[in-house]
Amino acid sequence: MSITKGKKKSSLRQSQPRENEVKIFRDVEASVLHILSSNKSYFDTFDKKFLSLKKKFGNEIYPTFLYLIANLEFDEKEAIEHYNSIKKHHQRMSSLLKRDVDIRVAVADYFVSNKKMIKDPVILEIHLFKKTYEAGVTDNLTSLYNYAFLKGALPHEIANSKRYVEPLSVIFFDLDDFKEINDKIGHERANLFLKHFAGIIKNSIREMDLPFRYGGEEFVLVLPKTDKFGALAVAERIRKSYKEFSSEKEGITASVSGGIASYPVDDDRAQNLIRKADEAMYRAKARGKNTIELYNTERRRFERFMDNFRGVVTLDGKQYEIYGKNVSASGFYFETEKPLLQSKKIDFSIEFENLRKSSGSAIVTRVETHPEGKYGVGVAITSISRSDKNLLLNHIKSLKTQSR
Repeated sequence: MSITKGKKKSSLRQSQPRENEVKIFRDVEASVLHILSSNKSYFDTFDKKFLSLKKKFGNEIYPTFLYLIANLEFDEKEAIEHYNSIKKHHQRMSSLLKRDVDIRVAVADYFVSNKKMIKDPVILEIHLFKKTYEAGVTDNLTSLYNYAFLKGALPHEIANSKRYVEPLSVIFFDLDDFKEINDKIGHERANLFLKHFAGIIKNSIREMDLPFRYGGEEFVLVLPKTDKFGALAVAERIRKSYKEFSSEKEGITASVSGGIASYPVDDDRAQNLIRKADEAMYRAKARGKNTIELYNTERRRFERFMDNFRGVVTLDGKQYEIYGKNVSASGFYFETEKPLLQSKKIDFSIEFENLRKSSGSAIVTRVETHPEGKYGVGVAITSISRSDKNLLLNHIKSLKTQSR
């Protein structure tokens, strides 16, 4: 995500602002956000209220407005010029379209198409939405967003994903055996585990990602523009980092279990995605904790491991190149550019990092649509030689060792 900023930063956002300037900026910010949230479409009404703020705060409202709605920084003179140009641009757009145009649409079109200053227009809505809510909906202990923000943010992010045809994933984390930790070392010291885990999350995500403390020792991550296996990579990084944290003095080793559900492959409703990620997390707990589970409707007897193998499958005499995502003793999951039919028998040859190949036959059990014209395909192995089976099992054993 790339943003081009103005030449000068506003005087109220210097690296070491004076305390009074910070207070003024927060007052301006709160006032501008209030009228933005209540007057999204009608620029004339917005402009009247906006100019009333000018009498109270002066010309600082102009750079503050552009910073909040577009994440661009200008000095006052530049900001005033842009604001007046946006008003004219809004009037032209409304006249051409013969309807009133949302303020944010006019701003996006002005800076994206006209001025070429923003490469990704999604940043406007994400930035404004986060700014509107973040002040009052953070968790005091961890400084992550709280459950109240999640209820509004996730439907909003799903709507964005639908609009821009992008995937989205939800990770549900639960710290393992936290009650026992709490009982053993007490509430205050146990809170350090929550704070530390929150810190790991913050250091592991992008600016567009939304981290939440769901409640107690439960955490949720919302990852826009991220498919299920991208989310799995993030979740595994967080899991491994947290496992390294332990209290030697108290003799406690920390671990976390997690579950992942994704839009659009698992559901398109916010509460259902959270519920399914939660279900996957409980499967991870049932598998012995300290692991991450992907949501799916299949009942598996064998553990699956993330693996980037490559190979070829043959269906009806035609060969298709595949890119592996995970593997188990009973089957595997891969991406391909062809929508292989469910319940169809295929032959496969997959190649691991050691350049050894394992071949056999399988049946397609699941097909999912992925972004950029790709398909996710799950298969169950139906026939494999003893030597190839042993090769597969040895490879899985090495993956299991690496993941711990």
